[in-house]
Amino acid sequence: MSGSRDKQRRKHKRDDGFDLRKNDKDLEAAEKRRKQTRTAIITIIAIAIVAVIVLVINSNLFYRNAPALRVDNQSFSIADMNFYAAQTQTGLFEEAAGMAQRSAILHRGAVEEGLSISADEQAGVESTLDYMRENYANYANPATGLPFESAGNFIVANFGRAMNMRTLRDRLEFEALGRTFQAHFLDTRIGEYTPEELEDFYVENRDNFDRVQYRVFELPFASGEETDAEDLMTKEEAQAIAEIVMEAAEEDGEAGFLSAIEAETGQENLEERTIRDELRSTPAFFFFGDWVLANNRAPGDFTSMEVEEDGIYAIYVLYFLGEEDNRYYAGNVRHILIRPEAEEIALFDEEGNPLDEDAWFAAEAEAEEAAREVAGARATEILNQWRNGAATEESFIELVREYSADYREEADPGFFGDIDRQANLVEPFRDWAVAENRRPGDVEIVETQFGYHIMYFVSHSEMSHRHTLAARDMSQTAFGEWMEERLEASNWQRALFARLTSAIS
Repeated sequence: MSGSRDKQRRKHKRDDGFDLRKNDKDLEAAEKRRKQTRTAIITIIAIAIVAVIVLVINSNLFYRNAPALRVDNQSFSIADMNFYAAQTQTGLFEEAAGMAQRSAILHRGAVEEGLSISADEQAGVESTLDYMRENYANYANPATGLPFESAGNFIVANFGRAMNMRTLRDRLEFEALGRTFQAHFLDTRIGEYTPEELEDFYVENRDNFDRVQYRVFELPFASGEETDAEDLMTKEEAQAIAEIVMEAAEEDGEAGFLSAIEAETGQENLEERTIRDELRSTPAFFFFGDWVLANNRAPGDFTSMEVEEDGIYAIYVLYFLGEEDNRYYAGNVRHILIRPEAEEIALFDEEGNPLDEDAWFAAEAEAEEAAREVAGARATEILNQWRNGAATEESFIELVREYSADYREEADPGFFGDIDRQANLVEPFRDWAVAENRRPGDVEIVETQFGYHIMYFVSHSEMSHRHTLAARDMSQTAFGEWMEERLEASNWQRALFARLTSAIS
């Protein structure tokens, strides 16, 4: 039927004067043009799609959202991995992945425990961000050699492409929550050990905890092979000095030891230069370690030791002060810092003449002394104010908020906890906090290089420092074992778009 109708149409077209052969050619040409147009449109669309994909893949939005690494059910973007690569400072994806894996495990632990970021950790995050905002112009952009123009550029230079303030905050808070969990883990474990367990562990590992204190002074002498040794004494001269020092130590102990060295050598500051305070495991590396660690060593022992090996030609004179077995209790204190505020020294005198260097330093010293007197008087005034008031820890805290030069709103006002004899604090401050006769409620003014500290003793630590050291070591070991178990049960995989930016490598 269809063939018949087609023949009829062709017949009608011939009757109407159509040239069928010519019309077929026109139809074929039109069809070819349609195909070419369709192909061109598809090609243009494909090119546009590829261009869009390329633009998207190279956009900061993509870097901040496209997964580059998966650790179990936790995903990390390209920007995240740049952050971790910056921490490793190697630019290696595998090392950055290892850091991300550990961070994911800690973060998951915090979530499982229902923890939130601690106040101290949150303060650390804010401090980092504030530093970026306030100090970017103090650093030079490696690309231009000029100061950074914005905090954003500074952040990218440090943490990689696509990193911005918001993403950096997210990453810093992610890390902070992980550290909060780690601190929680350690604190929890420390509370689980019995005094007997702690004592046994300490005794087994005493070389890692006990400290020895002694003085040592070196008397170098010229070796027989040295031809130009005018600045060195002879071996006989060194031996003679060593004998004099030991005789002085015999007669007048530590004071005689120090004064004899100063008298014979002319050297000063021996109180600081000759002191050693080290773990028992440390002195074994020195020539005199065996003498220091001898079981019968007692405070007040002294000796001299001649060394001629490994290029060292010297006589050492030693004085043993004692051994620290950490049986004391650390201290918890609060303080109010009154910092001296010296007036700025003018560069010119009243007649407009420039001050010479000696005059300027003299004026500066006078101004600093005057400022210290004012600060000392102010500290006494505040202390009396506390004593005439409620004279409680709570009233002391209120004075910290009102007067202390180092008060920070986010911190526990003026508090320093678990201060031990090795604490990295100025010596007068630390010594007051760990004094054996210190009692809760003690208050006193202590002067340091920073000014005047009105000290308030809160309490001793709950356990002896001896057991605190053991508990810290045991809990750290337990944490390491916990982490290894989690790492073995965890795995990470590269995602399709796993890569790092050139700014990190």
